[in-house]
Amino acid sequence: MWLGRPRPQRPGRHLGDRERGRAPSPAHDAGGRPPSRANAGPGSLAALLPAGLTALLDAAPAEAPRLLPAVAAIVGGGGVDLREVVEATGVTLRQAQELARAMAPDVELDRLVARFSGDPAEYAALAPPAVAAPGETELRAMRAILERVPKPLPELDHVPARADTVLRRAAWLAEHVALERARVLLLGDHDCTSLAFGVLGLRCAELVVVDVDQRVLDFVGGHDVRSLFADLRVGLPPACEGRFDLVLTDPPYSADGVGLFAARAVTALAPAGRIVVAYGFPHGSPALGLKVQSELVELGLVTEEVVRGFNRYHGAHAVGARADLYVLRPTARAFKVARRRAAGYSSHLYTRGRQAAEAGESERPPDGLPAPTHTLVELLAAPPDGPVVVTLAPDHLHSLYQAVVAVAGRQAVLIADNHTEGLRSAAEQRTLADVVRPVLEVTRIERSFRGSRLTVVRLSPVEADHVLARIWCRPHAPLRALWLEEAHAEPPFASGDARLIDLPASTVVALQSALVPG
Repeated sequence: MWLGRPRPQRPGRHLGDRERGRAPSPAHDAGGRPPSRANAGPGSLAALLPAGLTALLDAAPAEAPRLLPAVAAIVGGGGVDLREVVEATGVTLRQAQELARAMAPDVELDRLVARFSGDPAEYAALAPPAVAAPGETELRAMRAILERVPKPLPELDHVPARADTVLRRAAWLAEHVALERARVLLLGDHDCTSLAFGVLGLRCAELVVVDVDQRVLDFVGGHDVRSLFADLRVGLPPACEGRFDLVLTDPPYSADGVGLFAARAVTALAPAGRIVVAYGFPHGSPALGLKVQSELVELGLVTEEVVRGFNRYHGAHAVGARADLYVLRPTARAFKVARRRAAGYSSHLYTRGRQAAEAGESERPPDGLPAPTHTLVELLAAPPDGPVVVTLAPDHLHSLYQAVVAVAGRQAVLIADNHTEGLRSAAEQRTLADVVRPVLEVTRIERSFRGSRLTVVRLSPVEADHVLARIWCRPHAPLRALWLEEAHAEPPFASGDARLIDLPASTVVALQSALVPG
């Protein structure tokens, strides 16, 4: 019988509720989730467990590793005093009582005594799989991946983590979170932690990467990881809000950088979720660490654990080439204040480059620039109802592809820094034209407008009434529903509830080949 110690899962016969005499479980719970996301494949014993226990564990994958030893104690105890379960496992008395109630009809709770009358073998499905320490084979595989990852961008504070660190992150998470039940979001993933799960043979219920770097999105997306674009200063894709059990991030190490990424992480969390943050500060500057930690407190985040020196880097010498691993738990206050605080952080998040916290004021715009009609936040929130003028300069150097798609086929002028992605080369300018080809034409690109560092991009509508045009004119709608409505088929790429404007530029272009205009 499983007694709470990790052991490899064994194959078993998958039995439905009818086979064991129980009423069938509903297809989804009140929150829209399947009744069990754990072990949901051939050989699963999950369907043998009481529905209440499955629902409790599914709702809190980050808590499950703490709860499972208590389940094992109840299963193995016959009639056990829950106070003894608390002392043996570290769960609270309230949690022990909730577990016992959730295990009905296999458990009868009489005050503080839980009497188990079920089949202990059915609970073997809960035994967490053994996660071996990464070996040389896995290390070679991870190094091979990281050798192909796009070159670090200093202006985004990219500092490559070592291959052993990336693997240890995934292994540590597997030990502390029930990954097979967990929806996992990575805010930024130049280190390719999303790919480390696969290298170690670990499976998450859902795995999503959100990044502002199109190259990173293409790279991890090429390994079958779902990837979405967002500049977190503007917002998180709506499809990511309120649904993840774990959010992992290695943010810019300024106070505003850590604060913004943590605030967006809160908005992405399900109620019982956790945030895992890599952060380090110079040994001789504790005031910098205090400033960041104070920001996390102001966000309503409780630090449950700090693993010192967990992350190691090729670079980051100012912080000793190391960073700690913070495990953060949101309070009720965090969910209330996260959006407001996210809107208040400086756009200068980074520690290097044009967008660094120490960067000087931007130059005065030249005369003759069109007056903006929308902010980027407004443009991404809802489709415009007329011509658009929006300024991306000086801060949004990676949002041009997203902004032109968000124009939704309207006449538009976009003003951007000369170094904005989409303008820096002929290849990028071709991609810029391609992402809006179904509905818009790039009619003019005016580089260094009137001697400034700004580029003015002008777009005009294209006369079209085909399926692609109708989809591209509604880029703020959930893409899957829109594709089904207009094309009467599933989209060629899994998009969930994401919008066209949330997808990487390469995916937006590739979608066009799936439909022939007409």
